[in-house]
Amino acid sequence: MVAGLGKDWALKTISLRPWPAASSIQSVVTAVLALAETHDLHPDQVDRIEVGLSKTVYDMHGALPWDNKFRAQLSTPYVTGVALHDRRCWFEQFLPERLQDPALGAFIRDHIQVVADGSVEDTGAVVTVHTSDSRTLEDRRAYPRGDAADPLSRAEIFAKLRDAADGVLKLDAAGQTIDMLVDLANLSEMGELCSVLSRVVPAAARGS
Repeated sequence: MVAGLGKDWALKTISLRPWPAASSIQSVVTAVLALAETHDLHPDQVDRIEVGLSKTVYDMHGALPWDNKFRAQLSTPYVTGVALHDRRCWFEQFLPERLQDPALGAFIRDHIQVVADGSVEDTGAVVTVHTSDSRTLEDRRAYPRGDAADPLSRAEIFAKLRDAADGVLKLDAAGQTIDMLVDLANLSEMGELCSVLSRVVPAAARGS
């Protein structure tokens, strides 16, 4: 029970989701964003996208519609399409006006195919893009960004906190929170951190 006590830290093996989508399809977002960035890929260059999932993940997420925020966050076709179009997968990608965008919806229905792929295990994914100039681009992930096997950097974790706090915490409260968390061992009282975290923007001023 005490093996590795003080040396092995379980916190180093946890997973952090970079994006507000189902944990089982984080590998899909990882692969799509990597392809878009690596190849400077844009929707008008795409003829077809194939997304391969394990059968278990496919059964849960392979063919879900995106007619509301909750289902969109679980929908492989939707997160594939919106991540490619916006090169981002954050809360604004799941707002009603984005879900109902006719051009995005048409692209997803006409150009994205999701299949159960026997070569994919667990929550991995393989994304294959066939471009209009006859290239085939592929990104295969055994695990998503943010998994213990491919952890987020400290800078990426801080960026996520800032994104999540934007419009919720008052100006600079996120920065103060990060400073306190980095130096948590020397924080005299947790009340100091709680005080900063309580500096929220009034709901009426948040917009949405």
